[in-house]
Amino acid sequence: MTRDLFAEGSAEEEPEIPVVEPEVVEGPPAPLPALSVQPAQAAIIRFETEVNLMVKRADAITIIQDDATNHQAAEYALSAKKIYKIIDALEEHYKRPHLDFTSAVRSFAAKFKDPLLRIEKTMGRLQADYRRLLENERLKKQAALEREQRELEDRLKAEAAAAEKKGEVYTPVDLPAPVVEAVPKTTRVAEGSSSQKKVVRVKVVDLNKVDPKFIIRTVDEKSVIESYKGGNREFPGLKVWEDYDTRYRT
Repeated sequence: MTRDLFAEGSAEEEPEIPVVEPEVVEGPPAPLPALSVQPAQAAIIRFETEVNLMVKRADAITIIQDDATNHQAAEYALSAKKIYKIIDALEEHYKRPHLDFTSAVRSFAAKFKDPLLRIEKTMGRLQADYRRLLENERLKKQAALEREQRELEDRLKAEAAAAEKKGEVYTPVDLPAPVVEAVPKTTRVAEGSSSQKKVVRVKVVDLNKVDPKFIIRTVDEKSVIESYKGGNREFPGLKVWEDYDTRYRT
C-alpha cells in the first residue's frame, strides 16, 4: 500500500525537541587530585652538592687582581651557567605540560567568561547612568523645595513685619527643612543585588595644562642610550657613562 504524502494528516509530525536549560552548579566542583612535584625534585636534587660547592668557591673570590683569578672567575661563572641551563631545562620539562594545560583551559574558558564579563560591565555602566539620572532629579527637586521654602519664609517675614506695624500679635511658624526621599542605593533581584558606590575618575583632556605635581615624571632610558650611541654627551640632570657587561657563552 502506497501512502499519499500530500493527503491531509498523512505527513508525519516532527518530534518536539525538548528545551534543556543549562544547569547552574552551586559551589566549586570536586577537587582534582594534587599533582606530585617529586619527579621534578628528584631530577633536580642531584645537583644540590655541586651547587653548594660552587657557591662556596665563588664566594671566596671578592676581587680580581691577576689573570689567574680572572680565568678562575670565568670558569666558575661558565660552570654555573652550564648547570643553570640544565636545571632550567628540567624545570621547563616538568612545567610545560601543565603550562600548556593551563593555557588551553584559560583560552577555552575565556570564550565564555569574556562575554559574561562584558555583560556585567555594560549593565553596571547603564545602572550607574540611571543612578546618576535619579540623583540629578533628586537634586533638582531638593533645590525646588528649598527655593519654595525660602519664598515662603520671606512671605512670612513680610507678614510678621506688617503685623508688628499694626500692633498685632503674630506667632511665627517654624518650617521643617524640606527633604526629598533619597534614591535607593541597592537593587535586589532573585539572583542577588546590585549597588553603586561613588568613585572619582580622572581623564586627561589637555596634559599641557595639568599641574606638574599631578604628573609622574620618568626617564626613557632606551632613548637616552640611543642618543648616547648617536654621539650626544650632554644630558642635563643625568649621569650617562659607558661600562662593561660581562657575557658568558657555553
